[in-house]
Amino acid sequence: MNVGPKRKREMKEQIRDLFNNRMKSLSAIYENTTDTFYSHIPDDVLKSIRDAFKISAEEDVLFYRDTSSFNTALNGLVITTSGVYWNLNYITKDPIHVEWNRIQHAVYKDLSIHLLFSDGLSHPLDIKLFFKKGKFEPEHALHFAAVLTEIAELCQQTKAPDAVNVNGGGYQRSQQENSEVFAVPNSLREQIRLLFVDKMDSLKRTHEDSFNTFYCELPDDTIKSLKEGFAISSEEDVLFFRDPAFLASTLEGVLITTSGVYWNLSYLENNLATCTTWDRIQAVEYRDSNMHFFFRDGFSYALDIKYFFKKKKFNLDHANHFAAVLTEIANLCQQSEIQRVSNVRVDEPSIDSYTVATSFPQQGGSSMTTAEQEYLTEYKECLASNGGEFSDSERRLLERMRKSLGISVKRAAELEDSLTPALQLTEVESEYLEEYKQCVVGGNITDSERRLLDRMKKTLGISDERAAEIESSIITI
Repeated sequence: MNVGPKRKREMKEQIRDLFNNRMKSLSAIYENTTDTFYSHIPDDVLKSIRDAFKISAEEDVLFYRDTSSFNTALNGLVITTSGVYWNLNYITKDPIHVEWNRIQHAVYKDLSIHLLFSDGLSHPLDIKLFFKKGKFEPEHALHFAAVLTEIAELCQQTKAPDAVNVNGGGYQRSQQENSEVFAVPNSLREQIRLLFVDKMDSLKRTHEDSFNTFYCELPDDTIKSLKEGFAISSEEDVLFFRDPAFLASTLEGVLITTSGVYWNLSYLENNLATCTTWDRIQAVEYRDSNMHFFFRDGFSYALDIKYFFKKKKFNLDHANHFAAVLTEIANLCQQSEIQRVSNVRVDEPSIDSYTVATSFPQQGGSSMTTAEQEYLTEYKECLASNGGEFSDSERRLLERMRKSLGISVKRAAELEDSLTPALQLTEVESEYLEEYKQCVVGGNITDSERRLLDRMKKTLGISDERAAEIESSIITI
């Protein structure tokens, strides 16, 4: 969902005020001048934070906890008006950033604050990223998590909430909700099942046992326990499960289904089970005794090899083969997603339905092919929905779509260049255009909206003639 400049400013102020007001009690107890800051951050430290975590000047830094050895501002956690950043050094060299509108909930549990995302994933952050270990009260950690939840809810209140059930600090979907969220078309579900069964046959014969490692054929009582423990739906076929616990209990392990990959890394009954669907996975690689899952949004997650094989009882080829099969399934689902997206047609206009007026290219004086029209339509939707900016996942999707439609790199570039706006805009003119889009999406512009646009026009130094030219460039796709 696009947000206009005015709304962005208002949201930024609301997030800042909410955090500062709700964190006053914790700030009075825990803030210091070396490694824990609540808003009162010295300029030199603030500059180091922005450089190390790649934080833009548009964001206000609300909280910083430095966990580096010599308070170098290179490792730790930063909370800003746009989201949460962290850099743990031993996990990744680059900081990770999660925007507020992706966070569904935050829960304090087992000396970690767990961020639960709206797409069904979760990520635990060690409590040391918020407090010095052994020097905090549990109720303070609960309060911190509650404030993060409040901010997340503030940022999502204009969005339809995802199906989420938080129970006793755990995070799982009900059976009915899962059947809606993870429903896979029967044809694709069957393709995934057949691909996995066929490609994993050699590993099944080598590694399957009747105790804690199962490929495809699981006992009924085990399947029943898995469906209850991991809250998987009846629409999913179980393909693989391994429980590395000493006493196999189906409370811990990795579960692979026709919908995606689940993992549960805790021995506790009210633990946090995580699921990522196939269409979110970009690739899987085995290295350093871990299966690394690389997601289409740029994130990654490493799962210990013990969740796939008994340690010391597998070889490198087997681990690489397992990763390759998971990647193959992910690619299959992405191809299916490309076909699905290319067939989507938006019936009702929205903010994404407006763009700068352009003309379709002609090839040798004739109309484009059906494949070129499909590619250009998808490209235009990405262009309109993100203000001209493309995420890595969108660019990869377009590249896969280009190849599947048989369009050359040169021809794709020609098609994309044809959508270059006929009207060249400066930065302030682009800001005015975005605000105008927000007003026009509802239909006729109200008197109050027109007054707002007039004030904005004067503030930005845009003449009446230029403003009219900018407004007239908007058409409905």
